[in-house]
Amino acid sequence: MEDQLVAVMVPRERLMDVYRLLGTDTQDSTPKSKWTKEELKKVWDESADNMKRFIHMVAQSSSEISSKELMKCRGTTNRRQLGGQLGSFGRRIKHRHGGKALFTQRWDEKDQQYFYNMDDEIKEFFKSS
Repeated sequence: MEDQLVAVMVPRERLMDVYRLLGTDTQDSTPKSKWTKEELKKVWDESADNMKRFIHMVAQSSSEISSKELMKCRGTTNRRQLGGQLGSFGRRIKHRHGGKALFTQRWDEKDQQYFYNMDDEIKEFFKSS
């Protein structure tokens, strides 16, 4: 059966929520399995230096860290560089680790930037890396 497209009006500030919802598997409501220390070590070992800095900065933050803060620490103002780095990292996670989320990403419409965070257990692992 062909998918039929339907236009739905969504408030701009909720658009990313809708995209996230559309990207989830509604047939499987079981949560993704947790990361093991071995998997986290593999992610770290396979990551380039720029990605290691990104992971470490998110892990060191007490709460969320903004994309602007991350770019400042990397010495760039180019959002595309950060986006490209995270895109390739996301593909690697998807294909090698079953798409488990290493960090959360939240779009803030008012600030026009993403905010990143990690679960506390993941933060603790990477703080010592």
